[in-house]
Amino acid sequence: IDKSGNEVIPLQYDSACGFSGGLAHVELNGKWGFIDKDGDEVIDCKYDWALNFSEGLAAVCDDGKWGFIDEDGEKVIFCRYEKVYSFVRGLAAVCDDGKWGFVNKDGKEVIPCIYDYALPFGEGDVAFVGKKDRYGLVDKEGNDTFKYQKLSSDDDDDDTEEEDYEYNEYDEYSEY
Repeated sequence: IDKSGNEVIPLQYDSACGFSGGLAHVELNGKWGFIDKDGDEVIDCKYDWALNFSEGLAAVCDDGKWGFIDEDGEKVIFCRYEKVYSFVRGLAAVCDDGKWGFVNKDGKEVIPCIYDYALPFGEGDVAFVGKKDRYGLVDKEGNDTFKYQKLSSDDDDDDTEEEDYEYNEYDEYSEY
C-alpha cells in the first residue's frame, strides 16, 4: 500500500517485512523469499527464515542452519551456522558449535569462533564480544582492543573485579 492508500503489491503473503536494497523478505506457507518493489517474487519462498539484505547479502535459514545469499538468490556462504547477524562494515557475526566469530563476504572466517557471544561491528570498527563472565571489544583483525573485566556475581557495582589480560590467537581462555 502506498502513502495514498492504494494497493501496490497484492496481499498474497502470510507475512512481509520492509524493503532493503530494493527487496523485501516475505513469507508464504511457512517459507521465506524475496520480492521486488513491483511485487515480483525474485527469490523463491523456500527458506525457513530470512533477514533483510545488508551490504548486498541476506542471511537465510535452510534446514535449521544459516548462511547468506546474494541479490540473485545464489548462496554465497553455505548454510552451516547455528545463528548469524547481518553484515555490518564488511563482516557478519556467526555462531558455530555454540561459539561466535566473524566471516567476510567470501565466507572466510576472519575472526575465529571462540566467543560465547558477539554483536555486529559498530562505530570505530570494533565489535562487542564476550567469553564466560568477561567481555570487551575486538577489532576487524581479531585483536582485542580492551581489557577483559570479570563481573561480580553480586549486583553491587562496587564489587566489580578488573584485571588485565593479554590475548593471543592460540588462547582458548581455559583458565576461566
